[in-house]
Order: sequence, then structure tokens, then C-alpha cells
Amino acid sequence: MRRPFLPIVYFATSLAVVVLGDSLLYAILPSYYPQLGFAPIQVGILLSVNRWIRLSTNHLAEYCYRRYPSNLWLVGAFFAGSFVIAVYGLTDMFALLFGARILWGVSFSFLRQ
Repeated sequence: MRRPFLPIVYFATSLAVVVLGDSLLYAILPSYYPQLGFAPIQVGILLSVNRWIRLSTNHLAEYCYRRYPSNLWLVGAFFAGSFVIAVYGLTDMFALLFGARILWGVSFSFLRQ
């Protein structure tokens, strides 16, 4: 059996770790929002804002990759995603989590393209 191409292994591993961190938010936030001091509407906003951002930034990501082809977009998206995951674990302020979810939406648009 042939070994997989090393960049594919790096990409798959990095994407899995970043998406796992984001998925934890979907599992933890609905269960523990009272302990964090959030209202149910805030939970809904936090869990949905990244989808709205992705809808508006998918075309931007595609344009950036087509116009300026570079692996730096991908590396930047991984670093931004890692930063967002750290913010999820270190804060319970709604405004910071909201900003992190927006950054995650942009990052995921670049990761998916």
C-alpha cells in the first residue's frame, strides 16, 4: 500500500483538529449556557452567525484563491481557526465569542475553498 501524499495528511489532520474544536461548541454551549450566563437567544445567535458569515464570504474566498493563488490563505485560515478555538476555551463574554464566531466563519470559508 502506498503512503498518502504528505501535504494531504497535514491538511486533513489540521482540518480535523480545527473542526473538532468548533464542533465542541455545538455540544457544550446548548447544555451549559446558564452557567456561562447566556440567554437562549444568545446561544442561537452564536451557533448561527458563522453560517451567515460563510454565506457572505464563500465568494470572497474563492476570488482570493483564484486571483492570488497561494498556500498562505490556507495557513492563515488554520492559524485563525486555532486562535478562534483558543478564544472559545478562554472566554465567556458574548461579544468576544460573537467576534470569534465571525472569524471562524471567514476562516472556514477559506478552508473549504
